Amino acid sequence: MSAGPVTVVIPNRNGVAFLEEAVGSALADAAVGRVVAVDDGSTDGSRRILDLLTERHPDRLRALRQEGGGACVARNAGLALAEGPFVKFLDSDDVLEPGAVGRQVEQLAAFAGQTVSVYGDVRWVNERGEPLPSPPPPPADLPEAARMIEHPPLTAAPLHRVEDVRRVDGFDPRVPRGQEHDLHLRMWLAGVRFVHRPGVVYAYRQHGGGRISDADGQAAVARGRFEALSRHVETARQTLGEPLAPEVAAAFGRQFWRVGRRSLQTGAPAAAAAPFFQTAKRLAGDEAIVGGRAYRLLCRTVGPTLAERLGRRG
Repeated sequence: MSAGPVTVVIPNRNGVAFLEEAVGSALADAAVGRVVAVDDGSTDGSRRILDLLTERHPDRLRALRQEGGGACVARNAGLALAEGPFVKFLDSDDVLEPGAVGRQVEQLAAFAGQTVSVYGDVRWVNERGEPLPSPPPPPADLPEAARMIEHPPLTAAPLHRVEDVRRVDGFDPRVPRGQEHDLHLRMWLAGVRFVHRPGVVYAYRQHGGGRISDADGQAAVARGRFEALSRHVETARQTLGEPLAPEVAAAFGRQFWRVGRRSLQTGAPAAAAAPFFQTAKRLAGDEAIVGGRAYRLLCRTVGPTLAERLGRRG
């Protein structure tokens, strides 16, 4: 039997509890010709699991080791070893749905010769694999710019052409959070069209804890997110033209505002969140404010930092 056309790349760090299930879900799909699992300095027995799995599947599973380079570096190492025309990235605590990869290969075949990634839906689960409420999908009539800037697909939802991911140099190690959002937005700005096709592709596992709890750590995360978003705006200006179309500027403005709010909610100092709100206002004025009517009114009267604090008290 010929090898499947898809490489699945799985970064892992201390994910022994779910690693075998993740790898197994990829190997179970006949469309997957190779799985590249990249361990990033695990100390929990993950490497032993990968050794055992490699012994069982020597022709389809390749295990790499690196020492603390981070998930982006791990994914890029796997991307470098991708065989066949297609690649999918799967985190080591998530699980592909049976047959999902093969279905996406067929969907992508309908766009032969076009620069397209197809993506599907996501099933949110807890640590035990039990269903969780998932965020509502963006409106079907949302303009493409707003969809990709504000609601890009999650990590394993799309199937990409390898050449399209390599053309933007894969994942950016400078981005501390939302790394897949950064990749997908850069791909879109480089001309890749993201096409949604209904159907669950994978289970996206949510964990309690793991949050960065100190203000300095959250400030560093906020700075990284701000720098990444600022690079996106600059790239958009270079590729889409200056000035940005109103709908593009508004979408970026809302995304800056959204991430600024999230930074405050997770403990970043007000000084670290302020650049998000300032940039959002410059891009889209009051249209950038993301929140309910009362919150929007508070923002206009007392500013976003105090509005967030008052909202929590309420």
